[in-house]
Amino acid sequence: MNITGNTIVGVALECFPEALPSYEAMVKEWHGEFPGTYNVFYEVFRPLLSIALQENDLLLQQRFSQFFEIVLRDGDAEAQNVIWLKIFKWLFGQKNLLERFLPVCGPATRRAMRNAAFRWNVSWSMRLKLLLC
Repeated sequence: MNITGNTIVGVALECFPEALPSYEAMVKEWHGEFPGTYNVFYEVFRPLLSIALQENDLLLQQRFSQFFEIVLRDGDAEAQNVIWLKIFKWLFGQKNLLERFLPVCGPATRRAMRNAAFRWNVSWSMRLKLLLC
């Protein structure tokens, strides 16, 4: 499956149907207009992942991991950028949640996280953790 910056929201909604009410509410707030891929990932999917991590919902964490693997392995640069900027950047500021998520991450996700951490000059302790996972 080739996910693009234009299709990532639709694919994510198929993978996470529980996010549909939040997405529909957001579109309604935007008066029926598409709020933009980055906004949707930040305001709809990031909170869902956050809840999964806070509540230790392993099944939902694994679903996110599988989705990220597909995007980071087969998605175009724009789709991958959405994950980097709206998920990884947030996770790097949430040490406990990141530590909870790392064990379920696949190899493409771990590799992308390591690349992002080094590009963004994330703390050495965080980079070391990502290198060892």
